[in-house]
Amino acid sequence: MHNQSYQPVANQSSLRSEETAQAPIGIMAALEQEIAAILKSMDHRVTIRTVAGRRYHLAERNGQRYVIVLSRIGKVAAASTATTLINLFGVKSVLFTGLAGGVHADVMVGDIVIGRSIYQYDLDASPLFPKYSVPLLNKTFFDSDEALSKQIDMACTDYLENDFAAAFKGTEKQRFFQRALPKIHHGLIGSADVFVNALEKQNQIAEQMPSTLCVEMGGAAVAQVCYEYEVPFAIFRIISDRADSKAELNFNEFLSEISPNYGSAILTRLLNYLSNS
Repeated sequence: MHNQSYQPVANQSSLRSEETAQAPIGIMAALEQEIAAILKSMDHRVTIRTVAGRRYHLAERNGQRYVIVLSRIGKVAAASTATTLINLFGVKSVLFTGLAGGVHADVMVGDIVIGRSIYQYDLDASPLFPKYSVPLLNKTFFDSDEALSKQIDMACTDYLENDFAAAFKGTEKQRFFQRALPKIHHGLIGSADVFVNALEKQNQIAEQMPSTLCVEMGGAAVAQVCYEYEVPFAIFRIISDRADSKAELNFNEFLSEISPNYGSAILTRLLNYLSNS
């Protein structure tokens, strides 16, 4: 009888760990301007795969593979995109970036918010479930991955200390930035299928959840999908407006004139940290 040698199960675990290490990182943004610059920074030709009307860009930088995609706007669009990244492309983590409206008094235009946690401020299934809580999941706040958030913080700090002053100066800085040097905040982000452009709505959010730093339109949906699939998630937002009556004008100007040399530049620097981790 031929005796087969036994291979311990631990080897299978090692193989799975190696597969995870080689898996791509998913990067999501809600607007085209936010991903255009980083696509140009990739080492090799970018391959595009279209799924459900979205163009998923398969790329590589410094040996790390990425899947970069425009999620479109809104929680359903964001959740659909994140699900495809996980199920079809097998990403090992998801990063979500973009613009947001400041809510907290200390959060000013040009500042950066790195989400420690995120929730849906338009979710209300009460009295069946507590307000803001995801029904049946019994969860309101979805925490971001600490390691990924730390890398985001390092990239933001690096950019602000070394490149910001040269990139923005004079009247341009005075017009679009409320601080001489933007501040990095860590805390709570609120998501909803609402573009907040009224002081009344901003005040309502601040009163009901005072720790909310800023608001946007998709992050909590992505965070929930990642939580359910047990995939690490992180988010950071650039504050383009104060979510008041001038929000629409400020948002559009910030997006077209500032984001390509600010948010995209930070994201490109973040890729260097991710590639070396």
